[in-house]
Amino acid sequence: MKQLLGKSYIIKLIWIFIIGSLCGYFIETSYYFLKHGVFMNKQGLLYGHIKPIYGFASILITLFLSVFVNKNHLKIYIYGCFLGGTFEYLCSLVLQYFFHTQMWHYHNKYLNINGRVNLLYLPIWGLAALLWLKFVIPYFNKVFDKLPEKFMKYLTIVLTALIIFDFGISIVAVRRMKYRNKGIEPKNGFQEFLDKHYTDEFIKKRIPYLKIVD
Repeated sequence: MKQLLGKSYIIKLIWIFIIGSLCGYFIETSYYFLKHGVFMNKQGLLYGHIKPIYGFASILITLFLSVFVNKNHLKIYIYGCFLGGTFEYLCSLVLQYFFHTQMWHYHNKYLNINGRVNLLYLPIWGLAALLWLKFVIPYFNKVFDKLPEKFMKYLTIVLTALIIFDFGISIVAVRRMKYRNKGIEPKNGFQEFLDKHYTDEFIKKRIPYLKIVD
């Protein structure tokens, strides 16, 4: 992995998350528009137009499959199918059992596994892994290595802080939404703040496909 990314690989991994998340948002939003003819916001957090699952998947693909980048394209594709599908399944489990939310489901799709992953989509994960390692990462390295190192370091710190905030406020706002829908009154000033500024309407507008599950 270090050989693939070169110097500043920790900072590069953060940018890989950002770029992967942005690409995921753009691809899903564009696909929905082309399929249905209407725009639907496909972001995964309340503020950033990103899909974190794709960001984390991009990091995993880079970490675990980069060893094959100059050796075997078929292995990248096959392992990409397995890694992407497994990660998608685990993410669905984590969202449901730890955060009581559902961001996607395939219950009405052919060849789904517990509604969490669709086997028909696994080849897309494999193709994405191959394209990511063979084209995106080399171009990313070429551009990144030409940018001022100190500037990129501070920019990365700022963006990381913003993303962490986005994760945090999204988690607590959705959690409060769950209890609010159960009729549980706020117990402190912070929960009152969430009820006032992060209403159900606000959350559903930002993440329209979010579903609260028990």
